[in-house]
Amino acid sequence: MKNLKTALLCAAAVTIISAPAKAEDNFYFKPYVGAEYQHTIVDYASVDGISFDDVYEDNFNGGGIYLGARIHDHLGVEVGYNRTTSEDVNNVLGTGVNTSLKLQSFTFDLMGYYPVDEAQKLELIGSVGLARTKAEAEIDATAIGFTSARDDTTETKLRLGAGAQYEFAEDWNMRGMLRWQDADFEDSADNAYILSLGVNYTF
Repeated sequence: MKNLKTALLCAAAVTIISAPAKAEDNFYFKPYVGAEYQHTIVDYASVDGISFDDVYEDNFNGGGIYLGARIHDHLGVEVGYNRTTSEDVNNVLGTGVNTSLKLQSFTFDLMGYYPVDEAQKLELIGSVGLARTKAEAEIDATAIGFTSARDDTTETKLRLGAGAQYEFAEDWNMRGMLRWQDADFEDSADNAYILSLGVNYTF
């Protein structure tokens, strides 16, 4: 996981820093909007030999919408909203306790684009930004005589990404990204990885 994080950091840095040097100083404003499927994997922490993997689900399906603008042939900015499904773990560690967890986030990213082909239809992408993420956890202990409880935690963390997009029709792009996101959630997690695939339309 550390090697993957390092690779994403390098890809994002190289794309964002080097791309402007390849272009003329022509800035503009070209908005776009998109939607994507997302699969999130949370890398949980361990406390006293017990991993939070055993307490909460670590794989989540979900989706996101985003609004951005190309401000240069090689640079852009983007904001987004993402939400996962609610995933359950039943009979946690044989205790009879059930848990459910879902995630939602607001994001801001600086995007770097590097065209691969002469027609500039295929581009490599690097991104660096912030995610304001809310984890909504529910604990059901009624089976052992206790009440249910809800524990919501919100945090703002760094995220890095790398991917590619292809213009398959005029103003329409298909985009795939892999992002690493720092996480803590009151010492219960180390980080998360988000794999996304979707389309966007440029105005």
